[in-house]
Amino acid sequence: MLGRISMYIAMGLPTAFGSPLAGMQALYDAPRTGAVISIRSSSLNEERPIWVWTPPGYSESRPGLPVVYLLDADVYFQYTTALTDFLAYYLRGPEMIVVGIPTTERGRDMLPSRGAEPFRRFLVDEVMPVVNRRFNTAPFSVLIGHSLGGLFAVYTATTSPGAFGAYVASSPALQYDSTVVRAATALAGPPRGPRLLYLSLAGRENPAIDSATRRVAAALSAEGSTDGPAWTLATVADENHLTAPLRSLHSAMRWLFEDWALSFNVTNRVLEDGTFDALDQHYANLSLRFGYEVQPPELMFSILGDRLYTREAFDLAIVLFRRRVALYPDSPGAHDELARGYEAAGRFEDAITSYERAQALARAQRHPSLEAITGRLAGARDSLRNNQ
Repeated sequence: MLGRISMYIAMGLPTAFGSPLAGMQALYDAPRTGAVISIRSSSLNEERPIWVWTPPGYSESRPGLPVVYLLDADVYFQYTTALTDFLAYYLRGPEMIVVGIPTTERGRDMLPSRGAEPFRRFLVDEVMPVVNRRFNTAPFSVLIGHSLGGLFAVYTATTSPGAFGAYVASSPALQYDSTVVRAATALAGPPRGPRLLYLSLAGRENPAIDSATRRVAAALSAEGSTDGPAWTLATVADENHLTAPLRSLHSAMRWLFEDWALSFNVTNRVLEDGTFDALDQHYANLSLRFGYEVQPPELMFSILGDRLYTREAFDLAIVLFRRRVALYPDSPGAHDELARGYEAAGRFEDAITSYERAQALARAQRHPSLEAITGRLAGARDSLRNNQ
């Protein structure tokens, strides 16, 4: 197996007609985490599994989450779930559901000349509706593919531009289909393509892939193409065709969500103005970029709330944490932090009510914060008695 991979690297071939790790397929028959859903596809006339991972804290009661649709999931699933979770934790991107499409007949599914259209219908008309019915999704999704998967992503961007909000094509094997290249170059015209398109090449790329991808990029950057999609072409230095995808995906996510993080300028304005106008404008801008109503993540409330506590702006903190409770009603942490705001402001009866709700949720969810919340509830009750 190692000899086979080494051969591909030495030749600069894109391993287009099978997973790069096809000989180790038994190790990738199911995801390490997440659910496996079987779909009987009328488009492909076969049973196909999909893998679905939801981030920690996922709940039907929370705002819907964007969805990543990942091709060649048998190779990239675990990395992609870890990366999206990492970026969300540091507020560099949204929490996201990851839907993995494992590889079966890669050439048949992803080459337009061999069957990409039925596979596109399977993905767009069968997989996406199932995911949207069964999970709490937002109306924004990202299609990610490498090599032949990248070719398929570009093909789908030209044939179903509105199906996904963003298309990520890492080292797309565009040399296999000149019609896709011609269609992709036409995206530079009046707005009829995707909103967001990310293309990348390895620093030591297959020459044919490099040439075809740069043709598309040249058309997109041509004068008069400002009405086309927001796009970029990135180069992953010091990598070859097979080793580029992981760094490419990280780069793609940072580009897609480059404005996601809340800057200190915004939080400073909240503190200075005593209003949430700057915060609301930040998320309004994100909503405009991604085409759905983006809501603040729970972690943002905690970080900004801590700054308000430090300034003893307790009334403003209470307003902030009420917003959090409204968006995340089943979160023990949301009710706990609201209770702490009430307690700091001397509103002990309100604090007790919120602590009791936080305690009930933590107990029902077997949440690790249960003991701490119970202790704070007892303290609030003592404070109420002492102030009566």
